[in-house]
Amino acid sequence: GGGTPGLPSSPYGHVRPADVGTLVGVGSHGRVTPTETLSLSSIDASTVIEDKIIDGAVTVNANNVVFRNVHFRNDARTMISVARGVDGLTIEDSTIECTAQPSESASKQVLVGEDLTNLTVRRTELTGCSRLFILDGNLDGFLWEHNVRHLAGAGFEPNGHSVGLHIAYFESTYGDMTIRGSYFEQANTTGYTDQISFGFAGHSSASLVVENSYFDQDLNYTIRCTANTDCAIVNNIVSDDVWVATQFQNGAASFDCNRRPDGSFVGNGAVLGGSVDNSGCPSLP
Repeated sequence: GGGTPGLPSSPYGHVRPADVGTLVGVGSHGRVTPTETLSLSSIDASTVIEDKIIDGAVTVNANNVVFRNVHFRNDARTMISVARGVDGLTIEDSTIECTAQPSESASKQVLVGEDLTNLTVRRTELTGCSRLFILDGNLDGFLWEHNVRHLAGAGFEPNGHSVGLHIAYFESTYGDMTIRGSYFEQANTTGYTDQISFGFAGHSSASLVVENSYFDQDLNYTIRCTANTDCAIVNNIVSDDVWVATQFQNGAASFDCNRRPDGSFVGNGAVLGGSVDNSGCPSLP
């Protein structure tokens, strides 16, 4: 987490694509680059898997599974499926590479699951993926920290709809969730893109904090927080090209102290709904 040497922990502090290989992804923090391929389709007991390549889809059925310094590399529609109710799944210091070609025009998502408590993803690189996570239900303790999401490229979906973290889309969702210190590169170059979509299922009683992250976005909405969700979007940097920073639909939302790369504040003109307070903000590092 934030205590790892070299990782940013101050307001507005985030990892960058240039940190891949040193602070983020496989081979970082002095680890070896994985060369051995591990063949498995499911994990049915708590375990630690590290320093391996996984080149097929995998299903996690057990609590407290840790992937460390693992290179996930395949073209499966869903790379990691997680059984409902799994607790303590951790992915860290890893690289997740979706290898499908744009011509396949399929929705490639990294991970899908419901009621995944204490799910942690940190210091991980994600590349080539149209969609990242689709999560619903009890997500208490979800932590997304110091990750780099790369551009996926045009044409991965026929309608250009690319979503990063899709939270509370199908079912009512609850719990405290945090996204911190991460870099979200533009995911699609042709159309409708959300980096974080939170709360569309309705009647979702959930709390999401998004802080100290960088959003390189020039299409559509960057963050969408919808009805009955509690969103705090604070101390982030949002690309100059973003035209709507956040869409809040009747949620208890705050959008405070977020800046452009030049240090200027993102104001009310970039926010639909919610409150904006740019007073007493910390300085850029």
